[in-house]
Amino acid sequence: MDEALPFDGSPYAISIGVRRLDLANWLDLDSRAELLAQKLPLIQSHHAEVVATIAGSEVGAEEVLGLVKAELRHHGIAGDSQSTSDHSSLHPIDRAGRLVGEDVCLMEQRPELGAGYFLTAASVCFPSRWVLSEKIGTSLSAIHAPVPGFESIAEATNRFFDAITIDRPAQRVNWTLIDDATLFQPVSAGRARDRTIDPSDLGATFHLRIERQTLRRLADTGGVLFTIGTTVSPLTALSSAQRKDLAGTLAEVGEQTQAYKGWVGVIPRLLTWAE
Repeated sequence: MDEALPFDGSPYAISIGVRRLDLANWLDLDSRAELLAQKLPLIQSHHAEVVATIAGSEVGAEEVLGLVKAELRHHGIAGDSQSTSDHSSLHPIDRAGRLVGEDVCLMEQRPELGAGYFLTAASVCFPSRWVLSEKIGTSLSAIHAPVPGFESIAEATNRFFDAITIDRPAQRVNWTLIDDATLFQPVSAGRARDRTIDPSDLGATFHLRIERQTLRRLADTGGVLFTIGTTVSPLTALSSAQRKDLAGTLAEVGEQTQAYKGWVGVIPRLLTWAE
């Protein structure tokens, strides 16, 4: 595991801390086949849960599909080879999601819906305990409303989206700890959990879930393409130095965030394990 883990002292609240994206590394093609092996069955069995769109999103999504296919061709990977036999009947965002390991979201400005950016089309097979049908058609602020502390950076987040240009794509890393390694997790973190885990088993029970998120402006339609690449590893994979960094960050997690993440009563034991 990479030694540079994103334990930055501000866990779990949405952060606009970003860095420049090198488009040469836009998509994670190394894990593409492994993730598609999980995504494609989900799309077939849970289509209404993992693909959602609103009217008028087709044009922007067609541009998204074009970018994805061009990137795959650049790396010598065939286009719709793993998609459905009737490509023309699918929404372009659905087709794009079937081609890459990342989840794919389209954010667009829709004056008829209000100010800011709205989620107009998405293929999200690996949600981290949020439900796509509740987010589609809503604004950035509404999407992140449940996140503790987001209201303090909501305006800055919208300004950041405005500042994304064609030649200045961006990326950020988000992380959490979760007691289930399953990638498809639409169930709320507030559900009741078994907290009687033996301390010696915490490292194997809890997992570090990291999301690499990229944002790039669409040249023709003006929307923002937002991708989410997800990886999950057990805490036992952490080095002693990484455990120490994790413990330092967990010690600062407030009550609101603990409740939001479903961690009430867990952090003291995680701290003991990490240290």
